[in-house]
Amino acid sequence: MTQTTCQFCAAAVDRKPRDIRAREHHFCNKWCFNEWKKLPQRRFWRYVVKTGGCWLWQGSVDRYGYGTILNDLMAHRYSYELHKGQIPSGLQVRHICDVRRCVNPGHLIVGTGQDNMNDMVKRGRSLTGERNHRAKLTAEAVSEIRASSLPVKELAVKFKVSWSLVYQVRSRKIWK
Repeated sequence: MTQTTCQFCAAAVDRKPRDIRAREHHFCNKWCFNEWKKLPQRRFWRYVVKTGGCWLWQGSVDRYGYGTILNDLMAHRYSYELHKGQIPSGLQVRHICDVRRCVNPGHLIVGTGQDNMNDMVKRGRSLTGERNHRAKLTAEAVSEIRASSLPVKELAVKFKVSWSLVYQVRSRKIWK
């Protein structure tokens, strides 16, 4: 016999070595095992505030503003699995309401990473143009570059940017 500790109530449990491999045998009885399985669900509902539309996560959030349960479980992903079932492999859970703390299953859909990026661009949340913190030109400067008949190198000196940037702006490869 080997002595282990119940993962739910911390009681000492005697088990045969071959029984320790099964997950249920890390608990003193079935009740502790079932209660342990409900733990994320209990934590989940403790931190959900249902408003008119979005159900807002009031618990901890990661650095991007998404809710987390037990540090590694994303709240919106957990909500989707709780209400709609398993997330298909290779897909992401997307918000149709654009609220990162929302866990309302009616506001969550699955899709690819490309679907997520397309939504971001369509809803104006991408950092393009002047909204990008690394942008070297303003919209006004771009208009001036496109309207100008000066050579690319002269415009590059005037706006203090590389000539290749001016070329890409003129040919509409960037700042479309």
